[in-house]
Amino acid sequence: ERVLFEFSFADDQATVVDRRFTTTREITGPLKLRSATGFGITDSDGATYYYSAVFDGEDVFMGLGAAIESEAGETFTARIGAWERLVRKKDEEGCTYIKTWGGSTSEETVACELKQKGERTVFSYQSEDPFRPGKLKTYELTVVGDYLLGKELADSRAEAFDPKAEPKAASETPKPAPAKELLVALPDTPDEAKAAAPKQGDSQPKAAAPPATAVKPAAAAAPPSAPAEGSVKPPAAPVPAKKTGEDAPKAP
Repeated sequence: ERVLFEFSFADDQATVVDRRFTTTREITGPLKLRSATGFGITDSDGATYYYSAVFDGEDVFMGLGAAIESEAGETFTARIGAWERLVRKKDEEGCTYIKTWGGSTSEETVACELKQKGERTVFSYQSEDPFRPGKLKTYELTVVGDYLLGKELADSRAEAFDPKAEPKAASETPKPAPAKELLVALPDTPDEAKAAAPKQGDSQPKAAAPPATAVKPAAAAAPPSAPAEGSVKPPAAPVPAKKTGEDAPKAP
């Protein structure tokens, strides 16, 4: 079970601790009764937050969601809106969907039934779809005593607690913070892992040897050798001719 709200009341003041989200929010202010199944709490800024409450013997449902009071007897009547109500007559199939608006009243026969879902009794019915005018939509409400509860409120069963004691939600063992993700480049082979491991006495870890599949750097080029046999040799430089006496300049 998870604690969603913590309500406390003192005279005409009320406090609610909202624990639905990561950040806890607390609202304290005057209590404002809205109906037999609804109340509001006005905070210091003047905003009023409304909640629902239903008492059925020792069972208490308190929180958010619809709470519709039904009338028992020969007919089962549920006011599902300010201008809408459903009437289910005893031993008759279906319901009469009655809508009053602008001084006019319209009636329509719609499907409805009481059925069992696990340990809950559910009232299924049809009424106007707010997003598709003129179309009907099927809704389900949980039957609790003389009330019909929306799923969110039906799941909010209240339990008494001491407001001076540690809140139930706060006494739960906190979950450890998630570890930060650290990315590490690991060698691909056991030999590389051994080479990458720091040796005792080294102040800094040594870089891992390159993988066996890495391309090795080319060796330094050796000086060119003599031309191979059959290769074309470059022409030799011409030998300077010797000067003779005839070639020497004569005296005038």
